[in-house]
Amino acid sequence: PIFFAMLVGALAVHGDVRLHETLGPHRPPGVAIVLWIVLALILAGSIAGARGARRLGRPLSDLVAASRRVARGDFAARVSEDVDRPRLLRELLTTFNGMARQLEANDAQRRALLADVGHELRTPLAVLQGEVEAMLDGVHAADATHLGVALEEIRVLTRLVDDLRTLTDRKSTRLNSSHVALSRMP
Repeated sequence: PIFFAMLVGALAVHGDVRLHETLGPHRPPGVAIVLWIVLALILAGSIAGARGARRLGRPLSDLVAASRRVARGDFAARVSEDVDRPRLLRELLTTFNGMARQLEANDAQRRALLADVGHELRTPLAVLQGEVEAMLDGVHAADATHLGVALEEIRVLTRLVDDLRTLTDRKSTRLNSSHVALSRMP
């Protein structure tokens, strides 16, 4: 845990201090009462400062802990957006939670994309492997028909790799998409 503290005031007394002897016989009336009131105000201010520091310290400690979880890859980490906080702190906590939600969604999309890519690559590779093995085993002749099937699968793989390169190109972070009626597809 991270603790935040604030020094609000301090009162130091060295040696044997006797106020009535220091001021002597010309002490104004009520000085002792005023000093006790000042001491009570200092104590009250210290207590209020400690409570305020604790009020800000706990959410900041939670934020640091959640940030560490996100840094380790736990994108489900969230912090409490308690409405009983200063506006700027609430905004910071809300922004953090929004960022964590976006990272979590991005991670889910990345995982889905990798699963889809793996599936799309396995199919042409399996067809290509089957064709080549059949030719090597003498099941199929190494003629233009069977080599044409293998060549078409190589072209499919090439298009998939080109699509992946387009997706990873930093210059094209957004892809243009359009709706196409399937009945118009060749």
